[in-house]
Amino acid sequence: MSFENQSLKLDSAQEALAVAELIKAHQDMKTLTLSGNTIGINAAEVIGNSLKTHPEFKRAHWKDMFTGRSKTEIPPALKHLVIIERFGNHTDSFQFMFTITNSEFYFFISSQLYF
Repeated sequence: MSFENQSLKLDSAQEALAVAELIKAHQDMKTLTLSGNTIGINAAEVIGNSLKTHPEFKRAHWKDMFTGRSKTEIPPALKHLVIIERFGNHTDSFQFMFTITNSEFYFFISSQLYF
């Protein structure tokens, strides 16, 4: 499923509802592309909850998804989207692709988001 380059600016839970409903309704969703949109913390929580309905979900293409977001917004938004508890000890089977150039943020992902 792809929302690539739609220039969506989703801040609130309400703004993310349409995307979340499309995700829930999609059959056999193995890949989700949100590249080229910007997702805030509250919107990420709603989208993350919709991803829980897809145990087959394996691949996230999230390039340029946090453009214009502060460094403090990105980690909580990613935590909502990645849903670590769903993968248990099988995170090696999940492909997570996005662009980060800030090494400090990369450290957060490698040390706190994955276990």
